[in-house]
Amino acid sequence: MRKVIVDNANPGDVVNQPVFNQKGMILLPKGTTLTLTLISRLRGWGIREIEVEGEGLNAPPPKSIPELLADLDHRFRGSEGNSLMMQLKAIIQEQILAQGGG
Repeated sequence: MRKVIVDNANPGDVVNQPVFNQKGMILLPKGTTLTLTLISRLRGWGIREIEVEGEGLNAPPPKSIPELLADLDHRFRGSEGNSLMMQLKAIIQEQILAQGGG
């Protein structure tokens, strides 16, 4: 079993735990095979994370701190003149470095 962010779920993934809404209603039962439509519905329902079967053997390895920082630079490229965006970038950079022990 592995937790995945709904945006990273793939068609064919199998739900390992029922997915509930905020009122406790089951949206998807355990064993449901995800489709593009179901993934879209999960987003629409405001579901952020689900548990699916498997151990993530096909998942890419986690990115290194330098790779994460390079991605961050790329995402904020062109926003250098926007002080709010640069503050946001600085906060994210702090979090990346803190998680990496840096």
